[in-house]
Amino acid sequence: MSRAIALIDGLVAWIARPVKYLILIMIGLIMVEIFSRLIFNQSFAWTREIASWLGAAIIFLGGAYTLQEGSFVRVDIIHGRLPPKAKALVDMTIGTVCFGMVAYVLLHHGGQFAYRSLRVGETSSAGLWDGPVWAVKILIPIGSALIALAWISHFLKCLQTVLGSPQDHITQADFEN
Repeated sequence: MSRAIALIDGLVAWIARPVKYLILIMIGLIMVEIFSRLIFNQSFAWTREIASWLGAAIIFLGGAYTLQEGSFVRVDIIHGRLPPKAKALVDMTIGTVCFGMVAYVLLHHGGQFAYRSLRVGETSSAGLWDGPVWAVKILIPIGSALIALAWISHFLKCLQTVLGSPQDHITQADFEN
């Protein structure tokens, strides 16, 4: 079980490492747009569009890392007061059911959405540049699969906590974020 957790966590971290630099590119594009409007009174449709696409890439490819680090937003009214084993049980049951429903929608419908876009070679209708929209839409099922892998890792960590495994179990700090 620990090997599976390490493998999944390593893959998620490996993918997240370069993704964090996309925000710098996104900021650069936004700055180009701002300066082109200020200096030349000219707007570039492609800069806004690519910045939006980079934002989508950051969300979909960085979501798994966010889950892995325990940084997803959660309502802690009750969950935050529970001991680690109870938190693990809640995540393994209620959390898994809720996550499973969302993952199904994102993987199934997002996959169909991306497939249709890829099949027709969908391109941007903004401006003159015809950017490949399918390249962004394909991130929906890819990112969803990565988040599903991160959830499997989280589930296995919860299972270790519930079983009282002496190695690599979830601590109170894992639930505080």
